[in-house]
Amino acid sequence: MHIRRRVNHLVCKYKTRDPFDLAAYCNIEVVYTPLSPSIRGFYDRILRRKFIVLNNLMDYHIQKG
Repeated sequence: MHIRRRVNHLVCKYKTRDPFDLAAYCNIEVVYTPLSPSIRGFYDRILRRKFIVLNNLMDYHIQKG
């Protein structure tokens, strides 16, 4: 499935565009850790658990989206 289509589907289903709310609805844990300034974050799956890892040095407004 295309990413935009998937995101639009989630936004319609859960009636929010907040990425932290969407992650919670999808059982994706958000983890904050210091990363290189050029990396905002990434998604990973470890042993069937889903994680979004965000650079904790970023401003909250940038993290949100």
